[in-house]
Amino acid sequence: QLGPIVEMWSKIATMDLSSAGRKSGKAAEKVQPVDGFVQQENAMATALCAFVDSDIRALKQVVFGSALITPANYAVGTALMKGEVPAAWEKKWEGPENVSKWLSVLVVKKNALNEWLARSSRGALLDDPLTLSDLFHPGTFLNALRQQCARRLEVPMDETKLISAWDRSRLSGCAIMVSIEGLVVEGAEIDRGQLVAMGPTAPEVSTVPTLSLAYVASTHADPYAGTQSLSVPVYMAPSRESHLIDINMPSPGDVAEWVLSGCAFFLSAEA
Repeated sequence: QLGPIVEMWSKIATMDLSSAGRKSGKAAEKVQPVDGFVQQENAMATALCAFVDSDIRALKQVVFGSALITPANYAVGTALMKGEVPAAWEKKWEGPENVSKWLSVLVVKKNALNEWLARSSRGALLDDPLTLSDLFHPGTFLNALRQQCARRLEVPMDETKLISAWDRSRLSGCAIMVSIEGLVVEGAEIDRGQLVAMGPTAPEVSTVPTLSLAYVASTHADPYAGTQSLSVPVYMAPSRESHLIDINMPSPGDVAEWVLSGCAFFLSAEA
């Protein structure tokens, strides 16, 4: 019963885990907050993959009779045979409940973080759109972005605010901007940069255009000032268990109707 999981991990976990637990040579250098976040996030992902890999290797040794079973690998093996995520793994990251999905998403995120790290190393992290669902801790990334913007503006973090726009040109003049792709919306559609009611054949959840974000001084003018707008929540996933931020969107029509529609954005359509 362990065979399929062990085989699956062997196929998908092709990354180099030799750096797990080893600090980067640039760790001591002064880095920007967002670059420091990427280093830490990637290190966490590498360590988690190495932890999982170690557990699965230990189970293989037990199965092949080259090692004795221990309480730790017994607990891991029992969970895997039930299709569940072992408690020791879940303690490090609460991902999908199904262990096959958990492992797949773990590897997808680690591979994506390799690209984040490469872009960060080139000083180009914010040059192109980012996908926040790549991250284990997107809220921490946004906090690092806020910290970096506050430093650039030379104001306290609590004297900054988040603004957003579908049209990047509306944020011209902002010290630092980031473009976010891969967001999905429920309860509405985006048409020409504003919320519109869902059509009769529209999917329940649909992908939206790239969104630009920036943290600015609290006195900075809003990009949609003078137009009716609605504060729409952004959640990690459609379960709406983890709230991330709120963004203001142009929203013609009755605001109450938008609230009743349950309009919200998610980093990913995956539960």
